[in-house]
Amino acid sequence: MDRNDDAGAGGHVRGPRRAGEDGQGGEGPGFRSRRGQPPAGRTLRANRAARGGAGAGRRLALFAAAAGLSFALAGAAAAHSRPETTAPADGEAVTEAPAVIAISFDEPMRVTRIELTSAGGDAFALERTDGMAPVTRFEATPPPLPAGRYTVTWRGLSADGHPMSGRFSFEVRP
Repeated sequence: MDRNDDAGAGGHVRGPRRAGEDGQGGEGPGFRSRRGQPPAGRTLRANRAARGGAGAGRRLALFAAAAGLSFALAGAAAAHSRPETTAPADGEAVTEAPAVIAISFDEPMRVTRIELTSAGGDAFALERTDGMAPVTRFEATPPPLPAGRYTVTWRGLSADGHPMSGRFSFEVRP
């Protein structure tokens, strides 16, 4: 056997031949149909056209599945937990230091980090009450706060695992 007999374009050796590839399998030279020989007088292209295109139904089903999946993923992306309210409210001026700092979410949120800082950059420790569990209402107790402007910065993971973050501020004015 000559090496060039099995070589395709570029001289690469192909694997074992299948019936019909060499004109010996009853389907004609180079014809590799899994469905058998086309009816007499028809070419492979004419046979596909008579069936409505090669795999047209399968392509339509795949397109419908992909469209459905994209709509489902778009719905899941829109399902990230969002803060609804804060206590004190963002921008609110209160007459006494708050007893609790709270954030209400529309879906469960695992708050992974929360910071309370003054306008001068001083940080104040907050005592958490959630135990790092996903909650729809996060609460933390601040120490006694002197008069001034404060910013609460938080980070968390929504129920779908998407990282979220936010901030709000308030002012203590006795």
